[in-house]
Amino acid sequence: MREMGFNDYHKGELTQLLDIARHAIEEHFSPLLPQQPKPFFYHKKLQQPTGCGIRLSVNKKLVGESIQPHPRDSLIMAIYNGAKRSAYQDHRFMPLHQELLSTLDIELLIIHPMQPLDFSSEIELITHLEHHNQGLWIKEGRQEGYVLPNLTSQTQTPLTRIQQLKAKAGLTKQHWSTTQKLCGFMTSTIQGKLRL
Repeated sequence: MREMGFNDYHKGELTQLLDIARHAIEEHFSPLLPQQPKPFFYHKKLQQPTGCGIRLSVNKKLVGESIQPHPRDSLIMAIYNGAKRSAYQDHRFMPLHQELLSTLDIELLIIHPMQPLDFSSEIELITHLEHHNQGLWIKEGRQEGYVLPNLTSQTQTPLTRIQQLKAKAGLTKQHWSTTQKLCGFMTSTIQGKLRL
């Protein structure tokens, strides 16, 4: 298991969140009824609504992802529901098969507060991203999209990340306007295998 950038979360809390994600993914194959975690069993800070992301990979290849930058529920429930979505509802990938579980890697990202980014052009944003590996959020009218920080194993160019961000928001590749809202964010991360 690898941890980095804990900030306000200590190793035990991050490990608890990783266990919640593991449980959410594995219970899909159980004959028993789903058992949601009970938030009151956990530290109060984990009971607060907090943005998060879940990435699933097999042999360093992405097989599912879910981002919840503005959840209404506790971080505990955001991780539980996000793990299920990333494993079985990410429309870009086939739902996970049981035989993949033994090789599945989980990466949890706790999203720190978003910081507005004020750039007058896409070139300025590209220059910024060359020196800052951070997640991005864009909103234009009712359209919005998010991308998480680069995976260390799958580094994308700043331009590719911006195009991915726009695509997720339903915007054209050429889109840039003075009315869009653009924010960057950092994350605390923990990674581990689904099965220890």
